[in-house]
Amino acid sequence: MKTLRSKLESILKRIYIESDTGTSSSSLMIGDSGVALFRILYLKHFENSLYDDKTISTIQALAESLVSSNDNSFCYGNSGTKWFFSYLYQLEIIEECDYNNICLGDELIVESALGLLETKNYEFLNGAVGLAQYLLFSNYKLNDSFFFKVFEKLKMFIIEDSIANSFNLKSQNVDIYRVNLGLAHGVIGVLKMCIQCTQAGICEEDSKLVAKKIIDFILKNTHQKGAVSIFPSFCSNDSKIEDSRLGWCYGDLIIGYILYQAAEIFDDYILLQHANNVLIETTYRRLPKETYVRDASICHGSIGIAHIYNKIWRLTNNLIYRNAAEFWIDYSLEKENYLQGENCFMKFNAYSNRYEKNLSLLEGSAGIGLALISFITEDYSWDHCLMLN
Repeated sequence: MKTLRSKLESILKRIYIESDTGTSSSSLMIGDSGVALFRILYLKHFENSLYDDKTISTIQALAESLVSSNDNSFCYGNSGTKWFFSYLYQLEIIEECDYNNICLGDELIVESALGLLETKNYEFLNGAVGLAQYLLFSNYKLNDSFFFKVFEKLKMFIIEDSIANSFNLKSQNVDIYRVNLGLAHGVIGVLKMCIQCTQAGICEEDSKLVAKKIIDFILKNTHQKGAVSIFPSFCSNDSKIEDSRLGWCYGDLIIGYILYQAAEIFDDYILLQHANNVLIETTYRRLPKETYVRDASICHGSIGIAHIYNKIWRLTNNLIYRNAAEFWIDYSLEKENYLQGENCFMKFNAYSNRYEKNLSLLEGSAGIGLALISFITEDYSWDHCLMLN
């Protein structure tokens, strides 16, 4: 473990140096907010500091970006950047008066979230659930009244209309032919929000009602025996249903993890056993044709998988998951396409079919670095932004 730790610390140092260049975006998931998050936690755990000159100037620029941006999404816009500042406030890096000034105008986030629900865009990365995730984290003063309206909408199209269909970002319309089972864009994100609301005592009756409807739907849509995955990425009227990957964004691993959390919150022993069985089955999937893993990213790569297994191990104390986490860490370090140059992790671009540099939290080295920090230090405080808390 000591040798592995020293190797991981060397990689973290390289990611830190590389991240000094920044990105062309201010956002949390693909831009400078996510990169700054990594730099702050790296400095905290390995340099006995919380910020350097570069990080201070980045934080100042990010605060200014909130004034000019009209995008409120969690992935690309203001709610993600505001989540970052809420995290800084909780770490006592910024003072309360500065935090309040920076995060003014949350009523616009509320208005945007409710507007997205009107169009049935409930997803996490680009829809209403992402905005709700920020408001939950920041303890927004109107949580109860806001979430009452949220659950009124969710009950309407998840319960009364059977279940929520997928939202097509390209067409900006609901896809009436399929339901997305992912966390990034689908009903698993809604389920996670329900779990958090129940735990926080917000709209408990409605959050449990919606959660149990989603759980029932998920459990009824398992693959037949012989399939690679237990759950598909999408439920569709089309008879052809494809296997899902291993990853944070889609598939059995994230579904099993969120179902496990739901079982604990709702005190459901049968669901707990089922979720654990799903998770154990995922540990046997290690070949590329079974996992669809092409890089090390948090979103759909090997380090993201390792991070989730590491959390499940902490949750269950089952060494199967610790061994799985270590396997995926080792896998990432051994893959020549993943690590190029001076320990620089590469993102696989499916459109160009090549590997390229990426600094972001979601698909690049900042997110990989954050997961490695968690692996070494057991600090998971940052991954609320991935709904993994």
